[in-house]
Amino acid sequence: MDPKQDDDREFAYGSGLLNPVKAVDMGLVFDASEKDYIKFLCKQGYNSTTVRAITDDHSPCRGGKQGRGWDLNYPSFSLTIKDGEKIWGSFKRTVTNFGKPNSTTNAAVAAPESLRVKVELSVLSFEALGEKKSFKLKIDGPNIRQVPIISASITWKDGVHEPDITAPGVGILGAWSPVAAPSLDYTDKRSVSYYINSGTSMAAPHVTGAAAHVKAAHPSWSAAAIKSALMTTANVMDPTMNKLDREFAYGSGLLNPAKAVLPGLVYDETEKDYIGFQCKQGYNTTVRKISRDKSVCRTTTHGRGWDLNYPSLAVAVEDGHEINTSFFRTVTNVGLPNSTYHVRIEKPDFADIKAQPSVLSFNVVGEKKSFIVKVNEPKISQVPILSASVTWEDGVHVVR
Repeated sequence: MDPKQDDDREFAYGSGLLNPVKAVDMGLVFDASEKDYIKFLCKQGYNSTTVRAITDDHSPCRGGKQGRGWDLNYPSFSLTIKDGEKIWGSFKRTVTNFGKPNSTTNAAVAAPESLRVKVELSVLSFEALGEKKSFKLKIDGPNIRQVPIISASITWKDGVHEPDITAPGVGILGAWSPVAAPSLDYTDKRSVSYYINSGTSMAAPHVTGAAAHVKAAHPSWSAAAIKSALMTTANVMDPTMNKLDREFAYGSGLLNPAKAVLPGLVYDETEKDYIGFQCKQGYNTTVRKISRDKSVCRTTTHGRGWDLNYPSLAVAVEDGHEINTSFFRTVTNVGLPNSTYHVRIEKPDFADIKAQPSVLSFNVVGEKKSFIVKVNEPKISQVPILSASVTWEDGVHVVR
């Protein structure tokens, strides 16, 4: 949420606005057992008698030593510092993997320049679901006066960029079942055929309709080619409207069905490519539950989230480290038979991003060309997200 809207910041709105859709696929969780909570209460000064009044069982307090309020494995951090004192503190947390079997997440820290926030370990690698990993968070800052609240955040991200795209989803007039009430109020007895609603469930039909529109124009295209067409022709959105999450809030941009029919180039994938990607992410015979055939994993080597021929690029880097990585991509010409595309790269001034080759020439429709995007940036600290774009243009089509 926007901290400018409330002087109390996180003490007013907590972690932010509830998002049930994202909560289903959380990736990592900060878990705590009943014993952990009992231990926490005991360290806060409760004794066996008062604890049992809460637990309604025979739970004992086995130590009289008073602990800190942030010793609990909680998904938030807070420190109380006296006015004029130096900021210092450390937290230990443990996360449980509920995302992908084989996955690597990197810590991204956002904090004021005067506040030094260090994560140890800042890269967590998991081999199985349910696996636990611990890390430490160390905070060091200057002596502060007359500053009631200082905010910072730590975000764990993997190498897969989501969401893909944004579509209209606010104040949408659509069909509504007359059997269901138009609200969640159990006393609502109204029956309507149409209703104005907002949310992901309103945006999704727009994307579905646009995909059907592209499929009707190009019946032979794969699902990956259609997705690529929708993403690479989307209208660019203003990053200043969502400075914190940027592309992780709106994806490639706002859906543009008219342009998606004529994308020029597409990043295509086959079913085998997706199965190979899943195998590199740690899946084994479980891929058959997805493919519904006898697909097998021919390698158990851990792959990267950006190895798939996807129409977006994303990489997570440890805070304070250089960015030095490469992306390999292949595009298929679905535009003009004889065409030449030149690359245009938008990036921060200090970043070195190149596409090799920088010119792609096609002779026929369906021809494929590959290129590599090399990203080199100096050491960066306290910068959660850096954005850039690679766009291919032939004078008619703009493939971003």
